[in-house]
Amino acid sequence: SICETHDGSIWSATSRGLTRIKFKDENAYDLRHYTLDPVAGDSFLANFIYRVRPVLDEPNTLWIGSKAGLRKIHFSDTDTDFFQITASYQVAPGNPNSLSYNVVSDFWETADGNLWVATYHGLNLLDKKTGQFRRFLAQPGEPYSLSNNFVRSLFQDRTGILWIGTDKGVNKL
Repeated sequence: SICETHDGSIWSATSRGLTRIKFKDENAYDLRHYTLDPVAGDSFLANFIYRVRPVLDEPNTLWIGSKAGLRKIHFSDTDTDFFQITASYQVAPGNPNSLSYNVVSDFWETADGNLWVATYHGLNLLDKKTGQFRRFLAQPGEPYSLSNNFVRSLFQDRTGILWIGTDKGVNKL
């Protein structure tokens, strides 16, 4: 995954963390690699990043989807050494309002402020004010549920339809 932030930096998700290219001018740039703090002692999972995108309503902030959950990262547009995790979301056993699974393959922030999170076990909707998730799972026999819990990708088109790519087809919301 690759994205650009308002300061012109290019961010790349890798299997070993994040890489940032910050252009000084047309002929010079800074290249910086960031590793995320280990989650439960496992640096590999925390740094295997699937998706990186800017937070829509917070400058200098990124959403990161990894094998260890969803994180929000704050960075500086002037100091490339500044890199801070401001929120971390993972499965909390026994809490139905936590993320449904730690492998976050994709996410999509809608213009109305919702954050849809795709995992390898269902679709999640984050209430950014409370930090609580609502889970959406495949329900056999229910025609209006997900076709499969292995959610790989999300996209919202210009009409507002959220397209959900699963291992067993495409769903729309």
